[in-house]
Amino acid sequence: MENFNLDCEKFEEKCVKFINDYVKQNKIKCIVLGVSGGIDSAVCAYLLAKADIRKIFVIMPIKGITPDNDIEDAKEISNILNAETICIEINPLVEKFTKILNFDEKHDKKAIGNLTARVRMSILYAVANKNSGIVCGTGDKSEILIGYFTKYGDGGCDILPIAGLYKTQVKILAKHLGISEKITAKKSSPRLWKNQKARDEIGMDYDKTDKILMMREKGMNADKISEKTGISIENVEKIFEMNKAGQHKRNLPVGFKFF
Repeated sequence: MENFNLDCEKFEEKCVKFINDYVKQNKIKCIVLGVSGGIDSAVCAYLLAKADIRKIFVIMPIKGITPDNDIEDAKEISNILNAETICIEINPLVEKFTKILNFDEKHDKKAIGNLTARVRMSILYAVANKNSGIVCGTGDKSEILIGYFTKYGDGGCDILPIAGLYKTQVKILAKHLGISEKITAKKSSPRLWKNQKARDEIGMDYDKTDKILMMREKGMNADKISEKTGISIENVEKIFEMNKAGQHKRNLPVGFKFF
């Protein structure tokens, strides 16, 4: 079975150094982070708290979609870390865009969801611009490899502290950092529409997804991975296809070269 062991102390030390070095080299005055109450943003918040830089945490709930406990957990994280915090309910912004674009909540659910992610990104960058700062992204390796993020939404950022960790490893690191189990035990969700769950869209939990991704990264084909893990070939091939389909999200925009 694949090994997801992580030297948490070493990772923490090197990741904080990475943040501090980036800040120093680029003469940055602050880092802005969207805190959702989920595990990825919580881990990033705890890592940023150890960095020698001003931090601004932004909580951006959307009424009717963001669960109350997510808002409470996000605020608790900010309080524990004694972070400068801004809370902005984004319903008015999303609703205005939806009305102008004549979107229908039922038929255009995905478009509105991605719009919501991009509204949040715009707010984070506005706060960062105002404070001569940068935006910290919360994407992990699992989400990045399968393209499970909104292009120019939660994918829009300047640094990604946990981009090298599979979701399984993020959970290990969260425990090491002392993050509450009520956060680490939550079902993963981007919270872009009501009752959205990552498992429902991916088709399996991250423990299986991560096994497939790690084995694929080692060069194994779908048949071999299915044989070794007991995961159906259909599910393995789905992760392969998600990785392929999401490639454009991981690339810079393609520019036409005339010469």
